[in-house]
Amino acid sequence: MTDSEIIEVIGKYPDLVADAEKAWKIAKLERERSEALSYFRLKAQTADEKVTEKWLENKVRTDEEVHKAKLDEIVKESEYNRLYEKLMSAKKMASLRAAF
Repeated sequence: MTDSEIIEVIGKYPDLVADAEKAWKIAKLERERSEALSYFRLKAQTADEKVTEKWLENKVRTDEEVHKAKLDEIVKESEYNRLYEKLMSAKKMASLRAAF
């Protein structure tokens, strides 16, 4: 990275990292909400049937909405990590250049 790229990353990326972390945490909450809704929906549908908790957990895990929410959370977490690592790399390069 050139000095100007380092300065740009250090100036711009903290906000990008914060936005990415926010998006990831929102996706996590949405995934948890989707799992809970799926669980209660299945519990209500099978109220008069004899089903185990393990069966319900597996049905929730394979629910299409829950699966999509998990994938979205993974994508958002990956984006956060990518931006965070780039910011930390630029900060490390800046500190190494300042040391010499």
